[in-house]
Amino acid sequence: MKSALAFATVLTGLALAATAAPAHAAEPEAATVENAASTDSISQIVTAVESRYAKVQTIQAKFTQVKKDAFGTVSQDGDVVVARPTKMRWRFLTGDEQIFATDGETLTIYAKADNYYQQMPDSTSGSDSVQGFLTSLDRLDEIFEVSLVDGGLTADAGPTLHLVPRKPGAVASIRLDLDKALIVEQVVMTDSYGNVTDLTFSEVVYDKPIDDAIFKFAQPDAATDR
Repeated sequence: MKSALAFATVLTGLALAATAAPAHAAEPEAATVENAASTDSISQIVTAVESRYAKVQTIQAKFTQVKKDAFGTVSQDGDVVVARPTKMRWRFLTGDEQIFATDGETLTIYAKADNYYQQMPDSTSGSDSVQGFLTSLDRLDEIFEVSLVDGGLTADAGPTLHLVPRKPGAVASIRLDLDKALIVEQVVMTDSYGNVTDLTFSEVVYDKPIDDAIFKFAQPDAATDR
């Protein structure tokens, strides 16, 4: 449970402020990497990404997280559900199931094997984390200094962006890998201590209806409140 609780610290101690998105879209449609690739201007690439995600209300995906710190490397698989502007649930399925969910007001932590359950005020309104990052892809230029990794794009892949927060904080940098349709494939976050959280996403789905109950749930009968 140690690694997942460390991730909970990321969720509660960091986070990007998110803004409400407009109406639903079956999938973000506004821009593609082909539009952005017509120029070497990073501003056009950023505009394409922001335009694509401005209409997205929800994101669901599977993920593999590899966390590297002074204690070693830990890999975990799971799924994530995001409902803008402030709701999110991360469920870790490798080993013992663990859930970290927020409805924008209350953060709920549950570890099934340890019968661990805790709720606390949600502090995910700060300025830098993986959690908030996924809800703020329409505000890249506002929040980050953005540059292209390796200086540009290739014909067979989407852009890879290097992001440095405009306001210094717990996150030192983020590498964002997008496919040619500007769908998020990988987020690599390096914090100010040099710890690295590497998230690779698959089966990404946009704007599928989500039951709000998953973001704040009652204490399971067997779990011990902490």
